Amino acid sequence: YQCNCKPGWTDKNCSTNINDCAPNPCLNGGSCTDKVNGFECSCPRGTERASNCSTCRAGFFCPKNVKRAIACSSGTYQVNSGSWYCLGCPKGSFCADASQWPKKCPNGTYQPSWNMSAQSDCLAWATRVRRSSPRPSATRASGTRWARPPSAARAPTTPRHRTAARRPSVVEAAEAA
Repeated sequence: YQCNCKPGWTDKNCSTNINDCAPNPCLNGGSCTDKVNGFECSCPRGTERASNCSTCRAGFFCPKNVKRAIACSSGTYQVNSGSWYCLGCPKGSFCADASQWPKKCPNGTYQPSWNMSAQSDCLAWATRVRRSSPRPSATRASGTRWARPPSAARAPTTPRHRTAARRPSVVEAAEAA
């Protein structure tokens, strides 16, 4: 007699499950679990289960045993493939969803914060600030005030505590005698 086996079964009586894990189809050190007519991979971090533990691509991250790669969210990026985390977008840059690299703010703009997601987050440089009543020490002849006053225009500070009288040096003592 002859048996017509259901998918995943073999032998004369269709009683043996075919080992779908031989040879191991899981990549990058993933371990294989045999199923009836299939298998399942248990994948290390930095890989995705949906494609037999293939390496997670740049702009995405793959925690341990994740089914599909997860796109880095707005304000984060990932340069390397095979990563299990995303990096915060640095100051002076912005990062859209699934960014592989941070994008620098255009010339004439800056970004003072981390994790910004759009070019519209970049701010125009403020080189001078107009004041209705300028302070004389930091005012230029044009009537404008620099955003940060020069150190020479700052008032000298005096200590609020008493200091001991200074002793004369050896040279000063010799000259006085």
